[in-house]
Amino acid sequence: MNSIPTVIYELAITAKGFSHQWVSDSVKRIFGYEVEEALAPDWWIERLHPDDKEAAVKKTSLLMSQGQLVQEYRFRSKDGHYLWIQDEASLLRKADGQPKEIVGFWTNITERKQAEARAAQVAQASVRERRAAWV
Repeated sequence: MNSIPTVIYELAITAKGFSHQWVSDSVKRIFGYEVEEALAPDWWIERLHPDDKEAAVKKTSLLMSQGQLVQEYRFRSKDGHYLWIQDEASLLRKADGQPKEIVGFWTNITERKQAEARAAQVAQASVRERRAAWV
């Protein structure tokens, strides 16, 4: 179980938005943060990559209407480097249909993103070589 690159989390729905209620201890292994740190207000939003923050926050707000959400963004680990994360969340409702809480998981997809970037570079180099041969 220790090799799974996933952190499970639970968010409480409050009048002000969302607050971390619980996070699995794998947050330490994957991101370097203690569980208590990850439960602090604004912990998640303060660690989003500046180029991804606006889109991630906007998509997260859609969760209330859509019920489920999957998104990818960069997230700063405790040592300061960014990891690519796939965030999958589901809205749970009370019997009367009112929002109750959000459960989800963050999966470290950094290796996949790096492999995709390398493959794109190889493909671009191949296209350039073929174009040069046609000229």
